[in-house]
Amino acid sequence: MEHNEKKYNDTQLMDVTSFSWKEIFVQKKIGDSTRTKLLAKVYMRDNDSVRDNRLQNMNNILGFMAESQIIKTEKTTLNALIHYRKFFYSGAEGEVTRNNDFVVGNILYNQQLFRNGMRLQAFYELGNGQEAQREFQYIKVTDGQGIYKWTDYNGDGIQQLDEFEIAEYSDLAQYIRVYTNSVRYIPSNKNKLQLALFVNPAIVFNSENAFLKRWNFNISLNSQNSFYKKTKFWC
Repeated sequence: MEHNEKKYNDTQLMDVTSFSWKEIFVQKKIGDSTRTKLLAKVYMRDNDSVRDNRLQNMNNILGFMAESQIIKTEKTTLNALIHYRKFFYSGAEGEVTRNNDFVVGNILYNQQLFRNGMRLQAFYELGNGQEAQREFQYIKVTDGQGIYKWTDYNGDGIQQLDEFEIAEYSDLAQYIRVYTNSVRYIPSNKNKLQLALFVNPAIVFNSENAFLKRWNFNISLNSQNSFYKKTKFWC
C-alpha cells in the first residue's frame, strides 16, 4: 500500500498529484529451475485520487494474470501470457459510472531447424488501450493531382464527408484526404501478428561452398489491427 498526500501550506488545498492505493494478491508458481510451468496471480486493488479537495476512491480493480513456459527445450520454446483486469469506477454522487474489462496477452514461439540454419519465430499479441481519435478533412488540389472526387448528391452545395469517393478518372481527382489527431481518446481493441523466418543455406545443406556462404534469407510478416471498443455503462 502507499499513501501520498500533498497540501499547500498557505491554502490547505490538496495537490492534484496526491494519490493512495492498496493492493492484496495471492500468487502461486509451479515449476523448477529449468522452466516455469505456470505462474498465476489473483489480485484486488483500490486507487484513490483527489476529488473535492480530499482523497476519494476512484476505481477498484479485480485482476488475474497467468504466465507459462509451455515448451522449453534446446531447439523449441513456447511462452504464453494472459492478464485480465476488471475496472469498477466510482463516480461522484449522481454520476453515471462505467465498468470496463481489459485483456492483454501474447504467445511467443521459437523453433530452430537444420542445426540452427533455419529459425522460425512467431509472435501474437492482443490487448486493450486508448488511442487518439483520428479526424480527417478533404482539401482541394490541382486537377489530376488528387485521389478523391466530390459529388453533391443532395444538391445543397455543402461538402459532406459521405459525398467524397475515389475518382474513377484522373481529371476528376481534385481532393486529397488529410488526417489529424484530436485530443479525444477512445477505447480500442488491438492485436498484432509477427512472423519471421531466417535461413542460412550453407548451414542447412551443411556445405562449405563459398557461393552458398554468401547468402542469408530473411522473410518477415507484420500485421496490426485496431478496433473500436464499445464502453459498458451502468447507473
